[in-house]
Amino acid sequence: MLWMIPACEGTNIMNKKANTEMVTLTGIVMPSEWDGLGNVQAVHLSTYREEEFLVDRRGRGRELLDCLRKKVEVVGIVSGHVGQKNIRVKQYRFLTVEENGAEEA
Repeated sequence: MLWMIPACEGTNIMNKKANTEMVTLTGIVMPSEWDGLGNVQAVHLSTYREEEFLVDRRGRGRELLDCLRKKVEVVGIVSGHVGQKNIRVKQYRFLTVEENGAEEA
């Protein structure tokens, strides 16, 4: 089952062959998994619509492990279902102060 992201959340481009969806999302990078020593092992993107997307650690997603609590715009492929949405990051950028204010309004 494919989880559809509302159009107001980002730009949606459907890839029917892979049953995935390319989207642009904005949100905050948050830790979601730790090792026994308390080191972050996985992160998720918490969007302004209170949705969470587990970030795939392959490719550019691994870079977000060093970006905790940063506001970002992420372009990637979304997969999963209600309760377990994932994003494979293709590109990302940090949001400026001006952009942060516009997203939160």
